[in-house]
Amino acid sequence: PGANAPATPTADYLYRDNIIKAWCAVTFSAGTPGIDDDVNVSSLTDDGVGLTTVNFATAFDNATFAATASARSDTTGLMIIINVKATGSVQIATRNDVGNLTDMNFDVMCVGD
Repeated sequence: PGANAPATPTADYLYRDNIIKAWCAVTFSAGTPGIDDDVNVSSLTDDGVGLTTVNFATAFDNATFAATASARSDTTGLMIIINVKATGSVQIATRNDVGNLTDMNFDVMCVGD
């Protein structure tokens, strides 16, 4: 419990390195991102159309954490990209089917030190 995972982790055992340390559900209203629900997220920064930075309440030890995001939309052809990672934040870029930056609802999760 709370320990770093050994080279070969023990099956069915939780280690601090494999627990989700930050997640957020983001919904846009009139072009402004808002937090629906979260863990360890202090705020959002609207960096322009299609660019949103998720700021952590408690930073990661380094910027090599793993991050994943998914768009919440019925539209096909959407792209979501982990654009920039920093110890205290992750920036998400969302694009439409022709590659243009566009605002869309998304969820993001981060795991790491």
